Formats: sequence, structure tokens, C-alpha cells
Amino acid sequence: MTRKEYMDLLSRALENVEPEVARDIMEDYEAHFERAKESGRSDEEVIEELGSIEEFREELDAFINKEKSTEKKRAEDGKTAREDSPEAKGAPNASQEEEEKRRQQERAAQELERARSEMNRAFEEMQRAREELERATEEIARETKQAEKEARENERAAEETAREMEDAAEEAAREVEDAMEEIAKETEDVVESAAREASRAAREAEREAKRAAQEAERNANRAGSQNNMDIDNLVNSAKNIASTVLNQVSGAMDKAFSGFDKAFTGLWMGNFEKSGEDMRDYRRRQENAKSEAAGYQREHGMDGKKAGKDGQNDQTFYYSFDYDNDSSGESEQYMPEYHGFVTQEEGIRHLVVDSKSAEVDIRPSQDNRLFFHYINDGSANSKIIYYFEKRVSQNTLTLSIMHNEKMSRKNHSSILGGVFEGNPDLRIELHLPSWLGALEVNGKSGDIEMEGVDIATLMLKSMSGDISVRGVNADKCMAETMSGDVNVKDGAFGSVLASSKSGDANAQKVKAERAAFKSMSGDATAQDACFGEAVVSSMSGDARVSHVSGRVISVSSMSGDAAARGLTASDAKISAVSGDVDVQNVNSDNLLMTVSSGDMQGVDLSVKTLKASSASGDMSMRGRADQMNLTNGSGDVIVVLDGNTKAAVSTRSGEVHFHLKNKGAGFASKVATHGETNYRYGDLHLRDVANGIHRYGAEGSSLEIKSTSGDITITD
Repeated sequence: MTRKEYMDLLSRALENVEPEVARDIMEDYEAHFERAKESGRSDEEVIEELGSIEEFREELDAFINKEKSTEKKRAEDGKTAREDSPEAKGAPNASQEEEEKRRQQERAAQELERARSEMNRAFEEMQRAREELERATEEIARETKQAEKEARENERAAEETAREMEDAAEEAAREVEDAMEEIAKETEDVVESAAREASRAAREAEREAKRAAQEAERNANRAGSQNNMDIDNLVNSAKNIASTVLNQVSGAMDKAFSGFDKAFTGLWMGNFEKSGEDMRDYRRRQENAKSEAAGYQREHGMDGKKAGKDGQNDQTFYYSFDYDNDSSGESEQYMPEYHGFVTQEEGIRHLVVDSKSAEVDIRPSQDNRLFFHYINDGSANSKIIYYFEKRVSQNTLTLSIMHNEKMSRKNHSSILGGVFEGNPDLRIELHLPSWLGALEVNGKSGDIEMEGVDIATLMLKSMSGDISVRGVNADKCMAETMSGDVNVKDGAFGSVLASSKSGDANAQKVKAERAAFKSMSGDATAQDACFGEAVVSSMSGDARVSHVSGRVISVSSMSGDAAARGLTASDAKISAVSGDVDVQNVNSDNLLMTVSSGDMQGVDLSVKTLKASSASGDMSMRGRADQMNLTNGSGDVIVVLDGNTKAAVSTRSGEVHFHLKNKGAGFASKVATHGETNYRYGDLHLRDVANGIHRYGAEGSSLEIKSTSGDITITD
């Protein structure tokens, strides 16, 4: 309908209305059309706002009928009054009738004017209501577009994060594989080289021995008539030749095994130095030790075979010596034990221990003195090859297990002795006082155990041994091992780092402002702990926390599972790449859960803001969340939520089951799917509902749910 047609119909509808009133109404409608045209609105929109002519005619007729009945009643009342008046009893007064008629017309005009004003106000209110509705519709559209944009951005971010984590995992796996191949190749090359060298030396020795035997036989035949002394000389000559050959074999074996040790050390023990000394230093140390031991034995009447356990002088060290002469006349010194004390007055604040393959036991001092005790319970060869040394530099005391290279080479004449180097069985005992500020222990294959010590700075390292730290309080603590386990228990720290390449890293009953427990191929765990900020992570093992509290807690695994139980934190992040994520009984302001190809479960949650994303696994969330944003790629999403919430849930090919348990407070939902949408909430039971906005009750919760091809179900 056009504007002209509408106005024509309006004009015909006003035929029975007074001309002046009809003209005013027509002018009002024309002015409304003009204002709408100036604001850019079409005639169709204005006609729709004004309503149909039939509705206007009905309202007008009702108004006119009401006015007529009012006038009739007034006329009847006036007539009755005139008949009852004294003047009515006489002749009718024409001037009074004219006056009454005029007053009635004025009242009718006033009523009509009031009616017109009421209609104008009603029209203006209707116009304002329509404008408010349009603004609300536009605002909802903008919010919807913004929410869709954020959902797309979150989905892209989740996919990008998943790709980055997968790339990192693949890169790490390739690096580990390359490193292992390189190690295997170099080890194989060293072993092959050692085998070739040993084989060549053995063949050379066999040829030399045969030549020596043949020469001895020829000499014996030529000297058959000589005396026995000449024969003995010939035999000794053969022995000397054989000894020379064996020394050549020993040198070749020592060179081969030295190369193997160098390759192994270079690949795995870059942070550990190999101790050694030249021949002059070795002899000077041996002579000093002999003189000191002999003087002490003369003074105390000792036989040199045993050393006492306790001494009165803190600077006294105890040796035990045995001597054995080899064929060259050189002596071999045995050192099965070494110990001593250091007092606070000596100014030592830093202790460094190079423990090699020894077991290290660390305890608190009972008399506030630093006590150290080296014990070698190994074989005789071990007592020759290994010895203990003490060095002091400024305020640092260094205790080292030294390796006698010369004696090691001599004992390589026995292949088994060369490989196992005298079967060492080494131990170091340390009793630490309260005045010691820092402790550093570097080991290879022995375990390190520490208990009940308070210290400012602590650094423990081992290659293949376990590290145990119990009841220790430290400002800074670092415990690292390559193939052993690291366990930290019952301690308080400013900052603590516990890591293992192929073992586990565990924390129990630990308090720390900053903490990190990491493993490459083992598990990483934290239990009954309190942190400011903490990271618990593993590359190919599981990462778990249980009954842990803190400000910021991160639990992550690359190819294992990530789990949190009884976690209380301001900000918490639980993530896995190719494993599952399992979260139970978590109380947090902000909880972030991510997984790429595993399932995700959250049980008994109590959080303010929950964000969760999964690329291809199922997702299940149960508990309370003031706000939640769940994004899933190809799995189902199940939400069982207590109380009201503002939730955004999306999945591409899975189904969404949203159980809203908010005691009948209702909801406002916006759903979009190519599948079915079903409602079973209170007395609302609908199936296959169209996409769009649906409202129920007091609208206590706001839900936005999307699924590309799956069904959506909302129940209470």
C-alpha cells in the first residue's frame, strides 16, 4: 500500500467527523510521514507503525459513540433540570436554550481536543517503543556477531595451539631420536675401534710370544751343555719380552677404553669434570701423605693399619696405608678412608663435593662442625685407583674423589679390571652445620640422600643416581639427575627445581614460593603441597597434582595424561597434547583446560571462569562455573551445571547435552545447529525447535550453544 492510498482510506474514514477535527488528524498523519521520510524510512515502515485503517476506524467509532452517549446523557440531565426549574414551568426561554447548546458544543470540542491529545501521546509512546525495540534488536545482533567472532577466534587459537604443541612434540621426538642415534653411532665407533685395537695388540702379542718362544728354544738347543744359570737367564729374557708385549697390549687397551670414556663423558657428562694430575704432583702428594702418616703413627704409637673414627683436633685427618712393591720397585698406596672436621672460625661458607660414583649421605651436624668422611669398601684395585682430596680456596672447601690415572692404566692389563676399575664401592658422609651457606654435590652413578638440613643454597646433580631431599629448608634448591629419580619431601623453599631426564620428579608435603618439577620421559607429581607459583610437567610421562594449593599452578604433559585432584588456585592450567585431562575437586578463579587428541573430564568444579578446548576428544564438565567457554572439535560435550551461569558451548561434529540445574530460574538460550534442538526443562517440553533465541522463566542463565551437525539438548 502506498502513502496516497493510505491517506485516501484515512480521509474516507473521517467522513463522519467534524471537518476541523478531520483536518487536524490528516495533518498529523501527513507530518508523521514527512518526519519518517527525512529520517530515511520508507512509507511501508511508517504504515506498519501507524496500523491499519480498519483498526483506526474501530477506535474512532468507539470514541464517537462514547461521546454521543455522554452528550445524550448530558442533554437528558439538562432537560430534566429545566423541566424542574421554575422557569420551565412558564414559557420556554430561547436565549437559555441557545446558551446551553453553545456550552455543550464547547464541552464537545474540549473532549475532542483531549482525545486528539491522548491519541498523539499514545502514538508517540508507540513510536518510542518501536525505536527501543529496534535499538534492542540491533544491540542483540551486534552482541551475537561479536560472540560469533570471539568463538571463531577461540577455535582458531585452540587449533593453532594444538598445531604448535604437536610440532613441538614432533621436534622434541626428532631431537631425542637424533641424539640417541648419534650416541649409538659414536659408541659403536668407539667400541669397534677398541675391539680393532685390542685385536691388533693381541695378534702382535701372540706373534711376539711365538718369536720369543722360538728364540728361547733355539738358544736352549745351542746352549744345551751350559749350566742351569744360563737357562734361567734365557727364561728371564723370554719373560721380559713377554712383559714388553703385555705392556703394549695394556697401552692399547687403555687407549681404547680412554677413548670410550671420553666419548661417553662428552655426550652425557658435559657438566662434570674429569679429575687427574701429572706424575710429579702425584709423587709429591704420595710423599707428603707418607710423611704425615708416619709422623702421626710415631706420635700416637699406631701401626699404620687402622684409623680412628673420632679426633680431638678438627684439623686432623686420618689415613690407612698398605704398601706393595711391583716388579719395578714402585709402591702402590691404598686409601680406604679419609675424614676430618672444619670449624666456623675457619671462614668456610661454601662446600663443593665431586663424588664421582660414590653414594653421598648428608645429615645435620650435632656439634655445629662440618664433618666429612670418605670410605672405600671396594676391592684392592679400587683402593689404589681412587683416593680422596681436600682443597680450600678463599671461603670454599672442595672435597673430591680423585682418579689415579697411572694406577688405572697399570690395572688395565686385566681386561675385567680395566672395565670395572677395581670394583669401586665408595661412600661420602657429610654432617653440615648451620653456619654453612651453600652446598654443591656433583656425582655420576651414586645416589645422593639429604635429610634434616637447613641451608641457604643447595645444588645436587647426578648422572644415573637417585636424589632424595627430605626435611630440608633452603632459599634456593636445585636437584637434577639424568636417569635417576628425584624426590623432594617435607621441606620449605624459596625456590625449588627438581628435574630428571628419564626418571621421575616427585614432590610431597613441600612449601615453596616458586617450584618446578619436570621430567622428560618419566612422571612428574606434586602431592600435599603449597606453592606460590608452580609448574609440574612431563614430556612423555604423566603429570599429576593432588591436594595442592597456590596462586598459579600449571600441570602439563606432552604425550602422557595430565591430572589434578583437590586443587585450589587463583589461576590453574591443566593441559595435554596426546593424553587425557582429568580434573576433580578444583576450586579456582580461572581454570584453563586444553587437550589436542585426548578426552577431557572435570568433576566437582567450583570456578568463576572456566575455559576448555579440545581438538578431537569428548568433553565432560560437572560442578559450578559463573562463566564458561567450551570449544570442541569433533567430540561430544556434556555439561551438568549447578546454579546460574553465562555459558558459550560449541562443537563441530559432536552433540551437546546441557543439564542446567538452577532450581527453575529459567534461561535465555541462543542455539544454532543442523541437527535437532530439544528442551526438557520444567514444564517446557519441545522437540526439533528452530534455531534462534528461546526464553523461559526468569532467564537466570544465559546460554549460547552451537553444533555444526550434532543435536543440542537442554534439560534441568
